[in-house]
Amino acid sequence: MDWEGAGWGWTGLGWMPQWDWMRLRMGAGGARSNIWGRAHPYMGSAAPNPHSLTQVANAIAQARETAAWPGDKGNHVDATMGDEDEEDEEEGSPPTLLFETLQDWERELQRLGAAGWRVSAVNERFDMAPSLPRYLWVPNALLDHDLKRTFAHFQERRVRLCWHHPNGSDLLRAASFHAASEPGSEDIRCLEVLLGAGCRPCVLADTAELPTPQDIQLAHLRLRALCLPADEKWLSALEGTRWLEHVRSCLRKAVEVASLLAGRRCSVVLQEPSDRDLGCLLASLVQLLLDPHSRSLHGFQSLIQREWVAMGHPFPQRLGLSCSASHVGAQCSSTVL
Repeated sequence: MDWEGAGWGWTGLGWMPQWDWMRLRMGAGGARSNIWGRAHPYMGSAAPNPHSLTQVANAIAQARETAAWPGDKGNHVDATMGDEDEEDEEEGSPPTLLFETLQDWERELQRLGAAGWRVSAVNERFDMAPSLPRYLWVPNALLDHDLKRTFAHFQERRVRLCWHHPNGSDLLRAASFHAASEPGSEDIRCLEVLLGAGCRPCVLADTAELPTPQDIQLAHLRLRALCLPADEKWLSALEGTRWLEHVRSCLRKAVEVASLLAGRRCSVVLQEPSDRDLGCLLASLVQLLLDPHSRSLHGFQSLIQREWVAMGHPFPQRLGLSCSASHVGAQCSSTVL
């Protein structure tokens, strides 16, 4: 991970004040420590790894351990207790929340215990952000008439609070800032308003180093082709698809974000250009790691409904159901898999 000192620095998204914000960098090979701006030997495409199967297994094991965060003994959660809670919840659980009504959003907000948030109906007619759901979680201190001005700094006005940790840290998803925005001016102030950056540290999690939806689709196609014929060099061919490498890099990023939320008590912003693919994926993985309710049947269904369906993930385009033959390759991606 890269942590910034005082001053201002170029983040690839704009100039940001580094005393308020820290930037998390993660490559396919895992977290690496270096000073901001120093040439990184592993930036770009990841070097081939002959032990990718072992590394993926280690990443999954680390992700499972993060579900019961061991960083702070005072906040330690027993994984066994979480499993028992999940079983009890399955027996008499309420219907799956589809997040189509105001009551669904209020019920989930109450479950999270986010006292500083409220449900806003400012987008009820989809006139503020057509690709966002009708109802949004916003800070109590932010009035509805200020939301449009705040959201206007992001592509397609896509920015949303999506989860609250019991220790007070928040998880937010956002699209890229507008190219015309002035670096480090109003953009960061908007995020500070949404997350209350003056109350606790905030981290901007960079998704640029994760595989793109096109990379994931290419790896998925290679993996499918690999499963058809018999091959004496199956393991080497499996590594050549890079599917396991992409799975490992996404798991590692989710573990880092979960550690920041639960251990360091930092609020985290997941930012990608469109907030329609990797934002859905990482937000879901983080909640699966930290929230036992998300690992229950009804909780997982509600998670998919809230982070993928309600947030406008283009399932028809990504799964190739509504694309012409000339556009299938450009728009298809198996991110949800």
